[in-house]
Amino acid sequence: MESSLVVSIVFFLVAIRFILSWQSSRGILNRFIGSAKMIELLRSCGTPLKEYQQYPLIAVSGVVHSLVGLIYPFPPHVTYRSQIINTVDGGTLSLEWVESPSDTEATPTIVLVPGFEGGSISSYVKRAAHDMQRKGYRSVVINFRGYGGIPVTSGKYHNLSDISDLSLAFDGISTKFPKSPLIAVGYSMGANLLVKYLSEISPKSHSVIAAVSAGNPWDLLGLQKYHMSKSKFSQWWFGIYHRAAVWNIQRKVWRHRHAFRDVPRLDMDSIMKATTLMEFSERFSKVLYDLPSVDEYYRRASCCNSDISKIPIPLLCLNASDDPLVPISSIPEEKIRNSENVALVMTEGGGHLAWMDKNGKSWMNKATLEFIRIILE
Repeated sequence: MESSLVVSIVFFLVAIRFILSWQSSRGILNRFIGSAKMIELLRSCGTPLKEYQQYPLIAVSGVVHSLVGLIYPFPPHVTYRSQIINTVDGGTLSLEWVESPSDTEATPTIVLVPGFEGGSISSYVKRAAHDMQRKGYRSVVINFRGYGGIPVTSGKYHNLSDISDLSLAFDGISTKFPKSPLIAVGYSMGANLLVKYLSEISPKSHSVIAAVSAGNPWDLLGLQKYHMSKSKFSQWWFGIYHRAAVWNIQRKVWRHRHAFRDVPRLDMDSIMKATTLMEFSERFSKVLYDLPSVDEYYRRASCCNSDISKIPIPLLCLNASDDPLVPISSIPEEKIRNSENVALVMTEGGGHLAWMDKNGKSWMNKATLEFIRIILE
């Protein structure tokens, strides 16, 4: 009896190991959406962009994949050199440079634009900066007002619908290294702002030669309404994300409350009681930016409402089909098809900004680096 049990357990473990090994060896081809020119460009790229081999142990759901991706792979140590940028209204941004002794004036610079409440301290940003440096590129992270430990020094916080701070940061980067080709990589809400910037600003006003958008939410108002209309599990997961995000931003706003003391109609007590991002935006963002409604704030912030067909440089967009925060319905596939310089790579699996491959490494960074290689050839 005992020997039969042992044999059964061993057989079960071997079977599980076989299944996991078989799954990890399979690469699922990614779906390409875009103009014929951009599809041809993607097809000239190597394997990282063409297929995604998901790490099997976390392939059960996008939620699990996203949560694991927050902490693993463990972020490497990255040494930053800070450059402070002051805005005309008294606000503060920072550029966090990651350089090597071998860098020259002409070394390509990869500009990393973090997501909502992210910055140079975020794990996915550190991984990207580390991987860029290993490939011989200079990288720089933009820390917006209140992000990445940057203090709020004026009556304005980072505005998701305003590209002026991003434009100022690009100007500072171009001025410092005028001979360096710039490639921008945006993550989540940072990707949304980057696409909005590229759609709305004159190509003569910046020196970015290509860009990558990863985990872009695209339609901020639409995804809020989508999650609130879905299953209780979706609402539960989105609610947890909301509470964590709201708590984080409330903590920062309270710490810098003195900066907002002259803003009329801003009720700090009410702001601290908000439990969802919609409530927080209604009580803080709408009032701070003097907008008629919170829906208008999200509408203005959504890059899907910008004319992405006007983007004059190659833009690679990465989205996962199981992203628990970004529904497929938020992605403007038709607009992407009709945009000459934009392409979407849709993966089966990957979660939100996780994309752990079969070896436990970041597929997102590998795909980004492969795109950068093709652009710089």
